[in-house]
Amino acid sequence: MVELGPCDIDLFASRLNHQLGKYVAWRPDPSALAVDAFTCTWTENMSLPYCFPPFSVLPAVFSKIEQEEADVVLVAPIWTTQPWFTTMIRLLVCNPVILPRKKYILVHPSREGPHPLIPKMRLGMQIVRENFENLGISAAASEIISFSWRSGTMQQSPTVVALLY
Repeated sequence: MVELGPCDIDLFASRLNHQLGKYVAWRPDPSALAVDAFTCTWTENMSLPYCFPPFSVLPAVFSKIEQEEADVVLVAPIWTTQPWFTTMIRLLVCNPVILPRKKYILVHPSREGPHPLIPKMRLGMQIVRENFENLGISAAASEIISFSWRSGTMQQSPTVVALLY
């Protein structure tokens, strides 16, 4: 089993939601170590960054991981229909820890209260790493796929399965 930590910096945070003492903010913030995680080098002065980015920047996060060959603890939705999903599967080190569906695990950025997708979405926490030789990745992919649809609904197409293995 791979341990998911300890993490030393929160890459996509603010003074209101940072999970670690050191964090990188989206906007200027006097308490932040830096501004804009994409301008930082994720392999310099960071042993294992924690990364819970806005979902819209996940493709850029995966590109940064690949460019820098960085290890990152990533929190991301288990969305098999997203174009970036196969990239996430390829970068997995181990099976994700599926986070519980709690009301305030994710809040909507522009209004108070829980995010409207929480009842329909599963969040996973996993270590992602570029150039990781994982012979058991099909087991991790199977684990993730089992969380992506409800039992009794339409089955996954063979095309998607082929991409994952």
